[in-house]
Amino acid sequence: MPEVLCIAYLFPPRAGVGVQRITKFVRYLPEFGWNPVVLTPVKPKGSFPVDESYLKEIPSSVKIYTAPSYEPYHFYRMLGGRKRQDSADFRDVLKGGKNLGVMGRFYSWFQANYLIPDPKIGWFRPALNKARQILNENKIDLIFSTSPEATDHVIARAIARETGLPWVMDFRDPWTTSLYAIDRPQKAKEKEESLELNCLEEASAITVVQERYRDEYIAKYQSLEKYKEKFHIFSNGFDTADFENVQPRKFDRWTLVYT
Repeated sequence: MPEVLCIAYLFPPRAGVGVQRITKFVRYLPEFGWNPVVLTPVKPKGSFPVDESYLKEIPSSVKIYTAPSYEPYHFYRMLGGRKRQDSADFRDVLKGGKNLGVMGRFYSWFQANYLIPDPKIGWFRPALNKARQILNENKIDLIFSTSPEATDHVIARAIARETGLPWVMDFRDPWTTSLYAIDRPQKAKEKEESLELNCLEEASAITVVQERYRDEYIAKYQSLEKYKEKFHIFSNGFDTADFENVQPRKFDRWTLVYT
């Protein structure tokens, strides 16, 4: 069975919506004739949400390799920044919010100017070294990277360049056009957009969750028009196996339910 190296910063036991897609990919790829090999960071510490139950989704036959990630945000917290990374705090730092202190403003400036493509770039070098080990120990036929985090794609590009292996680039959300994209000064913005375009051009295939993402990329980077055929729509969905034991509840009137 051919093997695919799946590069995913967000992967169990990390929790949250970002792990759902790759978790299901890894779970079901063997049924479609592919054996996944996963590269992800070491188990997170501190405030990053963790849910060990997600690991039950992963077949025992799947090899999972980990590499450390050196993230400046952790140093910022240690030096007197945020004490915990809840969603409001994180967005404040991401966008350079007015409520930040001196350390927060410095980190926000540093992040906007130097952490390209995202604050997880400290995972690049350790992950690349680990990927080389994986390639020596396994017969990898395909590289797959998924974002967010965009650092996953930068790692995949480096491996594809070294090996000549085909590379599939998956977008759960856009990169520079995302609502959560970092506000950068012009020079840093141009550098990030150049990196984004380069990755899009070099990838063998690109999967996005909706046509709008594809159309936005082609409108933003006109040179991608000639690569339009390598874009594929792979929408989000749900796993019916997760709802086998769920009994529907009926209401006697029209009801909105938040779950």
